[in-house]
Amino acid sequence: RLLGQYYTPKPVVRLMWFLVRDVLKKTKNRDLFQKGKPLLDILDPAYGSGTFLYEAILHINQSAVGKSITKDGKVWSFIKERDINSIIENHLYGFEINPLSKSIADVNIFFGLIQAYGNNTLNEMPVQHLNIFRTNSLELDVNQNVEEQTASLFPFMADDLKYSLEEKKEIL
Repeated sequence: RLLGQYYTPKPVVRLMWFLVRDVLKKTKNRDLFQKGKPLLDILDPAYGSGTFLYEAILHINQSAVGKSITKDGKVWSFIKERDINSIIENHLYGFEINPLSKSIADVNIFFGLIQAYGNNTLNEMPVQHLNIFRTNSLELDVNQNVEEQTASLFPFMADDLKYSLEEKKEIL
């Protein structure tokens, strides 16, 4: 907590994912996983121990196979399809400044992927890369060009960061 880090409890994160899925169903008429549709990109700008993305994997698995999530956070069925368009880890993004937290989170994400796909499927098409980066996603230099700093970010995040930088300039 010295660095201002707080880890959201799993039950709270799980509830948040159920709420997100409910909103997706009501507003976009879809779930996290839908056969024939691309997976949604999911960004966690303060990755911490990886709980939000781990739970995202759990909910994608539940959405794909139609089985319930147990009280201990398991879905007792594997996603059978692992083609180039439905690789979960290609749609998960996380940023974390703390190297120890990031390392722990990376392990958590690998365990989540093993639980979602099973060992046999991962042997056929192993995890090649995680879009998890050790960086401070919340710190941008107010003296640099905002467009250059936000060009590689998701469009919705870039707009928010531009606004935040303008506010920061006014305060300074």
